[in-house]
Amino acid sequence: MITASVTHISKSEWRIWLPLAIVSFFGASLLMSGWPQGFKPEMITPFTYAGDGFAYLWNVQRVIEGAWYFDNARAGFPFGSNHLDYPTADTGSYLIIKLLGLLFHNASAATNLYFLLGFAVCAVATYVVVRSLGLSKLYAVACAIIYTFTSYHFGRIGHLFFTWYFVAPLFLYLGFRLISGRIVLTNSALTWSNKLLNVLGIISITSFGIYYDLYGCIVIFLCTLIAYVIHRSRQQIMEGMVTLSVVVLGLLANVMPSLLYIAENGESREGVNRYAQESELYGLKITQLLLPRGDHRLDVFADFTSRYNNHFPLVTENMSASMGLVGSLGFLLFVLMLLIYPFVRYSRAQQNASTQQEPMLLTLQVLAVLMLGMVLMGTVGGGASLFALLITSSFRAWNRISIFIAFVSVLGFFIAVELASAKLRITKHKTLQNLILVGILTLIGLYDQTVRPCHSCQAGNASLMKNDQVFFKKLESSLTAKSAIYQLPYMTYSDSPALNGLGSYDQARGHLHTQELRWSFGGVRGRVGDWFYRQLSTLPIEQQVVIAKSMGFSGIYLDRRGYLIDSTTNERCALLSKTKEERIKNSCMIITEVEREISNVIGDALAQKALISQDKQLIFFPFSADGKPPQNNTQHTNLANDYLAPIGFKLENGKPVQTEGGFDVPLDLRKENTHFPAYVGGVTGLSGVTIMNGVNMGRWSDAHTAKHVTIWLAKPLPKSFTLQVQAQAAGLNAGKPVKVKVGKQIKEIIFGADFSTQTLTFDLNETVHKIEFVPADPFSPARRWGGADTRVIAIHFAQIAITPK
Repeated sequence: MITASVTHISKSEWRIWLPLAIVSFFGASLLMSGWPQGFKPEMITPFTYAGDGFAYLWNVQRVIEGAWYFDNARAGFPFGSNHLDYPTADTGSYLIIKLLGLLFHNASAATNLYFLLGFAVCAVATYVVVRSLGLSKLYAVACAIIYTFTSYHFGRIGHLFFTWYFVAPLFLYLGFRLISGRIVLTNSALTWSNKLLNVLGIISITSFGIYYDLYGCIVIFLCTLIAYVIHRSRQQIMEGMVTLSVVVLGLLANVMPSLLYIAENGESREGVNRYAQESELYGLKITQLLLPRGDHRLDVFADFTSRYNNHFPLVTENMSASMGLVGSLGFLLFVLMLLIYPFVRYSRAQQNASTQQEPMLLTLQVLAVLMLGMVLMGTVGGGASLFALLITSSFRAWNRISIFIAFVSVLGFFIAVELASAKLRITKHKTLQNLILVGILTLIGLYDQTVRPCHSCQAGNASLMKNDQVFFKKLESSLTAKSAIYQLPYMTYSDSPALNGLGSYDQARGHLHTQELRWSFGGVRGRVGDWFYRQLSTLPIEQQVVIAKSMGFSGIYLDRRGYLIDSTTNERCALLSKTKEERIKNSCMIITEVEREISNVIGDALAQKALISQDKQLIFFPFSADGKPPQNNTQHTNLANDYLAPIGFKLENGKPVQTEGGFDVPLDLRKENTHFPAYVGGVTGLSGVTIMNGVNMGRWSDAHTAKHVTIWLAKPLPKSFTLQVQAQAAGLNAGKPVKVKVGKQIKEIIFGADFSTQTLTFDLNETVHKIEFVPADPFSPARRWGGADTRVIAIHFAQIAITPK
């Protein structure tokens, strides 16, 4: 239980936690850079230069060069790039990044220092919290070091903001404050200024990750129930509910800019899709909590974990959940306590033993219950699945709760060791005994949880960085200030799958290494800018060049890794890309083919001036010899508009705008997604194409993938139109109305057991980018009729047509 507040510990024991923070910072630096290089933190080469880590590096650059991270005019040119489609609760992290950027003006330095500072902050937070719970200073230092240097901390470097998990101990502190009977927010005896400081403190810790806020709410909820059981007071319930309300308030304050943006601009036309079943794909697995880290120092442990990861299902990012030896022992201790302790208490009662127990033992019991509750919530097939089905599927990566479980497990281990040590009948050299014991445990834990510095990784990152920096510096110096660059191949942002050898965020490297150049990559998925470039990429290269020139681009930048060297080496492309049109549509273009076509359009003289990176992967074709944007005339603009017309755009003052109409081709759901009309951004809530006797019949609604069927449109619906739907209903859905939502209007349509075409008319006074169908009675064929069809179906859609009036 709490013996002193974290405020008191922070003030009275700064001589301990300050050196602890410094040691943690430089200890992390040494583990990343090696001896003795780590004594000078790496400020030039980022610790990670690929994958999601590259996306964070790019976001850091956006924060440094802009007022804030929301908007950036240099990305997604000429539309700009806006992050507000993705609600996050990372204001605290972005504020730290902004301050580091102002100090060092370098994305690599800010990113690396943010990562290293996370160790210092976590060590301090852990120390003051476990000290407030009664752990002695020596054991508190050891607990802080072991928890700070978990393998999770290093494994999450690609997800940079998750490395600031210092909030986990603080959320646990709020829970234990309830259990200890310390009423603060609802205490009438406390001043309003004291309460306000507590509210602001809670809101501040909600600004370091929306997942951690969710897990914090789970901890506080469980502690509220435990506090009520212990104290039997409604005031504990009231205090817990108010504390939860403040956490939710902080979360809402963080996401409010996104909510206001979406309310004003509508949802993304493709949606930020998270499916309920993903809560199990990215769920917590108890085995992975206990396994050694996959790159363990000892080969026998590394091989053991590799065997599991390579042969067992549902191994995703949850492989970073390892708690290490110390955390695993604490976890197993709690399992034993939950299984055995009720019988121990019964035995004591039978022997009339005193039922009074020391506070630290009660703390262990509480930690055991919290561990069980979090495991049951996060594990595959546990509460997370029900949460995704009943509340929201937006939270899919429940394995990340492992860092909260790690805290209670590590703390429980050290409490148990200290209690056991106190019972030993040693009167001499007790302090020396504890010092040796704690030192051995800490060294074993650090050896188990960390790995040797990867000098080859840093050397590889440095080589790639130098290659990119030299190329982009030369590129920027060859062009006039604020020139715009058209990038190929097209990649959406974010969550784009890798394209051949091109990573999801590799197209951001130009933005990262230039000061003023503007880039086509970076428009958010589903918004008009992203949709324009997606459609533009389906046109022949010669047409793309004409349009890019008319938009004011100064040249074309290619990342060769996004193309094939030979289409026959790719099985998918070999089957689907026999013609050039098919290769364009299926992202199977051959790099020599693309370069040849660009050269043919711009001419040999300009093609010979192309800039090529040292590693031969990056190439830039200029549109003019003097580095200036090409001069446009009416003839060029008209030609560009002719090319743009089939994809539903036209140029106005060099900027693409969507044209009206373009709904003449119906959406045929008997075809694959690649054959959808240009106005369709995507569909959700549907199964794959149903094939009967070799004939494509359509697609069933499937409530497993989404609660209802949504057709996301890449352009606004006409203000007045008729909607024709060809479909059939299954089972009890035949003859029952299907709700059709278009903006604020809701109408009903009825289908029978056979295919039929039904028509609705809509007159709108708002801008709408989606059509929703809500079936009456979705059901599982497997449950109703038997068999292996586990979908949850209702309506079988064949075709949807939109006809403007």
